[in-house]
Amino acid sequence: MLLGMKLGENARSWRTQIALFWMHLTAEPLIALRTALSSYVLYADYGGSVFQVGLCHAIRPVMALFSFYWASSLTSGKSGLKGNLMGAWILARLPFVFIPFVSSSWYLLFCEAAFYAFHRGSMPALMEILKINLPQDKRNKAFSLSFLLQFGESIFLGTLFGAMLMKSPGAWRGLFCVTALLGITSVFFQRHIPLPEPKEPKDSLPWKERLVGPWRQSLELLKSRPDFAKFQYGFMIGGFGLMLLSPALTMYAYNVIEASHADVTIARTIFMGIGVISSIYFWQRFLSKVPARRLLGSVIAGFALYAFVLLLAQFHFSYYFIAFVVYGVAQAGSHLLWHLSGPLFAKDEDSSKFTSVNILAVGLRGLVAPALGSLLCAAFGCVPVLMIGTCILVYGSYSVFFSRETKKPQVSIN
Repeated sequence: MLLGMKLGENARSWRTQIALFWMHLTAEPLIALRTALSSYVLYADYGGSVFQVGLCHAIRPVMALFSFYWASSLTSGKSGLKGNLMGAWILARLPFVFIPFVSSSWYLLFCEAAFYAFHRGSMPALMEILKINLPQDKRNKAFSLSFLLQFGESIFLGTLFGAMLMKSPGAWRGLFCVTALLGITSVFFQRHIPLPEPKEPKDSLPWKERLVGPWRQSLELLKSRPDFAKFQYGFMIGGFGLMLLSPALTMYAYNVIEASHADVTIARTIFMGIGVISSIYFWQRFLSKVPARRLLGSVIAGFALYAFVLLLAQFHFSYYFIAFVVYGVAQAGSHLLWHLSGPLFAKDEDSSKFTSVNILAVGLRGLVAPALGSLLCAAFGCVPVLMIGTCILVYGSYSVFFSRETKKPQVSIN
């Protein structure tokens, strides 16, 4: 009997990890292209305005508010978690399949909106599935390894995509289509993730409760968990600084340092991948030994250094690539902290409500920071906005490092 249970647990763990690895590996090609090129081609190929560039960067975090409601609608059990994950995974990628056939800057913005709404909306279901099927130690190692493999793949893709774009700058249209189709194949693995039978369906809630309820639950969670609230405060400052300078990045690359399609793609894939791969092992080690406050401060400090080095690219182009190595180091720590914080803080509770608060925070700062960054770019230019964002990040790191420790449970990743 015990042997049968053990074999069942091993099979469930193995199938969950296979699905996780395949999801990361097939998602990365489209993510790498989008991250590197979406706002760039909007500005350079479609002739998008400063308003559209700012909107492109604002869409990404603002759509987290839609993700928040998508995530709040999921229910536990096989049908709720897997249905929520699979539906979001398809809807995030399907619009990109038609990119070669629709020549419109507004359609590209629609694709970006759909991707961020549903890709981020799938995270609470995914993290809860991992929490159910994998013990904490195995979950953290599997997630870190999948992230490492994803960026190892990114380096290879950067070489491939960079070479293709050097020969044909317009090849990005076909690449968007093919990589979106590749990402959709993950649903076949998601479908076979074993999960408990679904619980009794919840009674249908009135529309007002569906609208207001998730906000009230999130506020109650932050009030009852000051340790988690402090974690959110630190990410809010760092995220605000990054979002503020995000509209300036596109104009800075195109107008100031005159980067090409290939330069932008190589920086975002190869050099950022080098930063992630070279640091992910140390982040995982530090996560089990260093207080969360200091780790978060280190992440924000890394982003501040990235912005500062990026400014040096005005004087020598090599700093542009160095900046993305630094960004990759900081992003590795940020990725682990942001995604794993839900299961870590939840312990024996439902982790989806913690992850949903992470998503809500992204949406709230996204309502203000990118739009403000666009206005500042229009008024003063992209370089001063990069400098302002750098100062905010430096302040964020300082405030997190010197904040008082809470006496509530600390984040611990083994």
